Amino acid sequence: MYYDLNSTRPRWISLCRNCNSYNKKKSFRTGEHNLIIMASDKASNSDQEMISFFI
Repeated sequence: MYYDLNSTRPRWISLCRNCNSYNKKKSFRTGEHNLIIMASDKASNSDQEMISFFI
């Protein structure tokens, strides 16, 4: 899941459900993006990382 802090409607967006790997592309609009990316496993362990980038 990811949360874009610079979005006009910030919300958690799922990248995939019940997946073991992710090999798709995600497009973002032009501008600055500050994302919180959260990953979790079946044992309910989770971790978050924050990244920033400009397109």
